Amino acid sequence: MPMRTITASQVERATACHASMSLQAAHTSGAASERGITVHAFVAAALVIGREAALSDVPLDSSARALCEQIDIDMIRGLTGDDAEPKEELAMSFDPVTGIARELGKNIGRAYGDSSLIYGTGDIISHNKRFATVIDFKTGLSVAKAAVNWQMRTLAVMASRAYKVDQVRVALVYLKEGEDPYVDAHVFEAMDLDGDAAALSELHKRVSAVSLIQNPDVSPGSHCKYCPAAISCPANTKLVKALPSAVSFSEAINHLILDPKTELTLGQLGSAYEQLIRYRDVIDQMVDGIKNVAITYPVPLPNGKRLELVRSERDSIDADMAHDILPKGVADAAFELATSKAAIKRVFGKQSAEMLRKLRVAGAIKTTTTETVKEVR
Repeated sequence: MPMRTITASQVERATACHASMSLQAAHTSGAASERGITVHAFVAAALVIGREAALSDVPLDSSARALCEQIDIDMIRGLTGDDAEPKEELAMSFDPVTGIARELGKNIGRAYGDSSLIYGTGDIISHNKRFATVIDFKTGLSVAKAAVNWQMRTLAVMASRAYKVDQVRVALVYLKEGEDPYVDAHVFEAMDLDGDAAALSELHKRVSAVSLIQNPDVSPGSHCKYCPAAISCPANTKLVKALPSAVSFSEAINHLILDPKTELTLGQLGSAYEQLIRYRDVIDQMVDGIKNVAITYPVPLPNGKRLELVRSERDSIDADMAHDILPKGVADAAFELATSKAAIKRVFGKQSAEMLRKLRVAGAIKTTTTETVKEVR
């Protein structure tokens, strides 16, 4: 099976399951949320043309507007180093045989080359004669710590080889409405970078070897989330293929238990119980396998719905902060009803959007993001 291109964001999964890079995969855009795209574009522009100019390009009615308004661009600029010119959305490559890395260009999307190289794109990459810096912005769920995050480790190796520096500073910058940016930073030194470069070369060699095997072994685990090969992974397909026989077994058990003419001994009931427990475990695995596919590819259901990954955000309002920010008297009326966005909308009417914007900018509204696979129309 042909080997797919390894990218920085896939290194962790490829390390855990070499076969995931050669199993058949459906093409998917993997597009980030509109809010995430807007925030990334704003930060990149602000570093070049300034905060106010960049902010003027963010629509007032954008869901990302309040988040962009509160981002401290000077803090982010400080992460890159005073004498370094930051480059946004910079794509790079690493040759696992020669150990050579180079820049591919800015804002090229994911238009990478063939699978002989490893690729990656940094939200912000900069360097001077002493060190390089790699910054990645996160507007959703948390990921592995920067010190062990293979996406950041891979980009760090690329930057160190491309710019010939022995130190790379990486930073995961979490941007959430109502909260100060949280920075998870780490510094990789020469020994770390050499070790990770060797690990990437070895990974590429192993994945290449596995791609030559007709039916490679897979390694299911938490790394399977978002795997583009989920729809063809044997760990998922073998469970689904076993469904007809499992259903037949279930019908037999139901008949055994529910048929009033059937006489059962306690021993038979005990045996049926054990088999049902085992079958329940199989069903759970089947459901998990199908849901794992649905994370990447929506699964159509006979009832007209789809099984797919749904991201939802829940806002909570700090009542004490809101009382200090909103107009007196009216705020009391709002929170006599409830500390909620709905209460503010009922009381403030047409002014509620502006009131909510003020609360977000002041940090009085906290947003929590969750991901769930569920049935949707």
